[in-house]
Amino acid sequence: MSESEINAELVKKYFTDKSSADEIKVFFYLFNEGKLDVELRKYMDSEMKIGLMGIAAKENKMVQKKYVMDWRIAASVLLILGAGLFSYLNPALLLWQIPKADFSYISTGRSEIKKIKLPDGSIVWLNASSKIKYPVHFKEERRELFLEEGEAYFEIERDEKKPLAVFAAGTETIVLGTKFNIRSYSFLPSVQVTVSQGSVSVSAKSTKEQHPVLLLPNQRASFNRSNRLTFQDSINSENTIGWKQGRIIFDNESLKDVMAELEQKYNTPIEFEKSSLQKIRLTAEFDLKDSLPNILKALSLANNLVYELENGKVVLKSVRKLNP
Repeated sequence: MSESEINAELVKKYFTDKSSADEIKVFFYLFNEGKLDVELRKYMDSEMKIGLMGIAAKENKMVQKKYVMDWRIAASVLLILGAGLFSYLNPALLLWQIPKADFSYISTGRSEIKKIKLPDGSIVWLNASSKIKYPVHFKEERRELFLEEGEAYFEIERDEKKPLAVFAAGTETIVLGTKFNIRSYSFLPSVQVTVSQGSVSVSAKSTKEQHPVLLLPNQRASFNRSNRLTFQDSINSENTIGWKQGRIIFDNESLKDVMAELEQKYNTPIEFEKSSLQKIRLTAEFDLKDSLPNILKALSLANNLVYELENGKVVLKSVRKLNP
């Protein structure tokens, strides 16, 4: 079946309420891309012509004016009617079909970093495997962003009358104008906020009210996802944003968290022979271009470990001492 035949079938199924959920998604994607224009025009010429002629005959008006409506507008009307029908049958589908035009959605791939300019001129650097959402136009009273997954470094333009709030996994970071980093990968146990310049106020939603944490340069707040406890410490903020310069820097982090990051970055399962190994803390630096075997080799040598490849996954083990 040719591409045009497939598209024609999608159009016909949609307007006859025979599309599956997946076909509906494909239909709207192709429609927004303008790739269904030919098939929609043909459909208008056949099905729409019959319908409009019938309406005109009933009203006894000028049949020859039945094509006053542009075919694209007519198609849009049908799309709205169709979307209403499908949302009635399955409300969740309407959320996918009609995107919210008042928000911008940005995401990155596994090895991709993006620089984003916000409506107020502020800059956001989005790390790999991350997603962020923000309004096309900020509200009058304050600016809001949503880090839905991953890590981002913010360079926020100062506006004392309109603070900026970043929401990430149950945390809210409020600033007037400063530079800071938020790491909120779902595969890590904690959300971390680190300040490079200025100050920020960070709070976490929980069953009990918690006072906001005020952070100054080179200070970090960690919010545990499971118990909602807050831990605050001092670090070198330059290490936190090493990823912007193409570096992987681990600053006194647990081996468990380190391996979780490497597992995500290199798409390779990593396990521990003993759970006690996960508590090892380490500091190390690598280049983003380094291969996983080279990184594992360096970490193993520095921490008296060995790693083996078993059934497509990496297993970290302690070095076994030989009996004398």
